[in-house]
Amino acid sequence: MTTSGGQRLFHIVINTHSIWLHGDPKGFRSRGHRIYSSGDYRNPEPRGEHARLHIYQLEHSAPPTFLPSGAFAVVGRAIVENLSSRGHTVQAASVNSTRSHQLVSLPNDFDQIKVIIGWCKRFATRVARQRFDALRDVEIWAEGETIKPIRDESHRINARDYILIKQGADAWTWSPEQGESW
Repeated sequence: MTTSGGQRLFHIVINTHSIWLHGDPKGFRSRGHRIYSSGDYRNPEPRGEHARLHIYQLEHSAPPTFLPSGAFAVVGRAIVENLSSRGHTVQAASVNSTRSHQLVSLPNDFDQIKVIIGWCKRFATRVARQRFDALRDVEIWAEGETIKPIRDESHRINARDYILIKQGADAWTWSPEQGESW
């Protein structure tokens, strides 16, 4: 779904560090699909399909990063502010303890999107570390992000509702129409 200025609407998901590891029973995707998982978060893989891989990852990864609830609004505002200051229209945003979602107009170029989201992560990290001692010495964000192009108006409405309604009762949410809520 294209927007003004040659941009396209995307649903962006940024996970916190070590929250969704390879071998996870919820399903997982490795880069380039080098390791195949038959499941996903809706239809989990058969029990134990990648249990040994998951155990290995748990043993060799840093502890998962969970954002404290007081950081949800701080991180969310930082991401929305960073995107808006760069001329990108944000239609919805949310932050909970393990991830952040944005529905935002961005250039239709995945390499450019990765750079833009990288700046959002840096800006949000800087603000969060200044305000929360628990986040000073940990990796906050996972490497990479999920970039989902919005196909049509129905998809846009579904993504917006998912971001604003389905992120948990304690999630921070924001939209231009409703402002902040948590």
